[in-house]
Amino acid sequence: MSKLDFLKRLTFAERVAIETAAETDAEVRVVKQSLLAADEIKVDDPEMVAGINLYVSKGLILESRVAEILGS
Repeated sequence: MSKLDFLKRLTFAERVAIETAAETDAEVRVVKQSLLAADEIKVDDPEMVAGINLYVSKGLILESRVAEILGS
């Protein structure tokens, strides 16, 4: 899917939280940069799954949202 289609799966609040965290957290910034550098988003890619799980561990995305975000 396109990057925009993937970003639309995130709520506005989640996107703001990620942007804010990326300013000071290198791990969040690296995951965000990988997303922006991708030609297309594959929600089943292990790196993508790990990135979303990192966002969960940092409180940027609720665990209950993971299936919705990574669903096909």
